[in-house]
Amino acid sequence: MTLENLLRIGKLKAHVVGRVEIERLFASADRALRDAGEPGHHQLLIQSLPKSAGVDPARIKLLDALRTLRNKADYSGEPVSDAVAWEAVEEARRLVAEVREWIRANRPELT
Repeated sequence: MTLENLLRIGKLKAHVVGRVEIERLFASADRALRDAGEPGHHQLLIQSLPKSAGVDPARIKLLDALRTLRNKADYSGEPVSDAVAWEAVEEARRLVAEVREWIRANRPELT
């Protein structure tokens, strides 16, 4: 599949890139690399959420299943359906909102 084909079928959009956008992209990549310092860090983060941010322990099973699917896609090339990908995005958004609310309620000095 070429970039032109992806553009034609609507999977990509034409975009003019500027220097600031590229700097932000590299800054994001640098942060991700720093955060990825130790194998298993995503699993540890998910498992700690009930104690560190008040996330319902019942949600951990779903979040961990989504993490496992992501790993399989990233490291083994196993495909993930669009439905599962969107579910992961929605769960991530929900989790961020939930943690923000927990911080406002339990650690207001951090907001």
